[in-house]
Amino acid sequence: MPSMRYILITSHEPIKAIDVSTQIHFLLTPGEARGPDTDTPFTDLTVGGVDISGEDEKYNVCLLSSKRVATVAKALQTQSWESLDKEAKAGMDIYPPGSWHVGLRPDFENLRDFFSDASEKGYAILRISSKR
Repeated sequence: MPSMRYILITSHEPIKAIDVSTQIHFLLTPGEARGPDTDTPFTDLTVGGVDISGEDEKYNVCLLSSKRVATVAKALQTQSWESLDKEAKAGMDIYPPGSWHVGLRPDFENLRDFFSDASEKGYAILRISSKR
């Protein structure tokens, strides 16, 4: 399954990285099939940030500033898995009602914890995803 990688790089701690299924963004930004909703902080998980990809033809590399990381972290902390589960079971723009999202809870929790840790320390994050 395709994934997005989020990386923390600091001069005084080991590099931390997590891989998250790209499907997690359909849970967090259910209307994205109609186009990204820039009013939600979850947009930064998939298309936000400053593009630093350069000439790379395989990957998108975006920098999420510490301010944007803090905004996403706060939004993730207020989002419950139970509400996401309920929305997914009811059906979304792209996926039919059902259990397509069942294995995504660990990704959601890892993402929430990763952004929370980065936010508490004032760090920025790199997001890397393959180009379509």
